[in-house]
Amino acid sequence: MSKDTVLLYRSHIEAIKELPEERRWAVCDALFNYGMDRVEPDLSAFNVMERLIIRMALPQLEASIRNYENGCKGGRGKKSPLLTPLSSNVNVNLNPNDNLNLNPNDNLNEKENKNVVVGTTKSTTFVPPSVPPSVQEIRDYCKEKKLKISPEYFFNYYDQRGWELVTDWKLCALGWDKNEKRKTADDSDPYAALRG
Repeated sequence: MSKDTVLLYRSHIEAIKELPEERRWAVCDALFNYGMDRVEPDLSAFNVMERLIIRMALPQLEASIRNYENGCKGGRGKKSPLLTPLSSNVNVNLNPNDNLNLNPNDNLNEKENKNVVVGTTKSTTFVPPSVPPSVQEIRDYCKEKKLKISPEYFFNYYDQRGWELVTDWKLCALGWDKNEKRKTADDSDPYAALRG
């Protein structure tokens, strides 16, 4: 597979400019041939400084080629499992009484808990669930709330990625249901794509 472009950083170009004029093109030619046609440079034809520059640029060219090839396949390669928590619209505050206050809408009701401070920014405190729910618990909750999501898929999704990403699985399931309803509405509306 051949490319029409080669990505070199400014640091690569500046390093090449440090070479004598008669050797610059040889280094550029080696990098261009590798970046466009995957022709391995013969490093024995270069002096120490030229080899260092080529070796410095090769990892970037390799990444550029990989991105190009993935783009030809229809996009980025398959993602690895999530390593960072998903963002959620849940405000978690722990007050001195160890009461857990979950607030999905940023609306605090002072009558529910006198220790909550109104108007604070979202907390960065992360509270993992004590025990992940079972598929049956999810199924019962979906039936109770009339959610249009697959309990098995929901369970498997977080079982593979890690339940520590979910602070409140019920709130998360409600979010999945909302997205599913939005998707269904867009599928049934032929003009939804035109409206953006």
